[in-house]
Amino acid sequence: MSLNSAENRESIIDLFPGLGDDQNFKVTSNQDEKYNCIAWANGRSDIFWWPTEHKIDGVFWPIEEKDLNVSTLIKVFQTRGYTICENGDFDPKFVKVALYVNEKDEFIDSLLNNPIQFKNQKLDIDWVVKDQEAIYVP
Repeated sequence: MSLNSAENRESIIDLFPGLGDDQNFKVTSNQDEKYNCIAWANGRSDIFWWPTEHKIDGVFWPIEEKDLNVSTLIKVFQTRGYTICENGDFDPKFVKVALYVNEKDEFIDSLLNNPIQFKNQKLDIDWVVKDQEAIYVP
């Protein structure tokens, strides 16, 4: 089966219904247990990023805070040179990372059906932008 098969696309759209309207959405890689969306958005595909109370081999978290609220995740990205940008527009000059949230400002995790998910260059959501100082709140 092709990565971008209708079946694979539907399983992801079930988790993230808003992608159903995105004509550019396609599945480009398989799920990989070595890393997660936070790691990938920070340029890492060799280690899993997650806040844990105790050190675990194969798991990394760059800051002391162990929760998954908005301010903590922004700090995580700021440790890698990202800042909050002015708007949600696509800009080819910057790497933009969107933090998907529900109506309670909790992040959505596709595996746990809980907080957390990131998507590069997606419109209509808050952006975190590398190498640009700005703030955008939709």
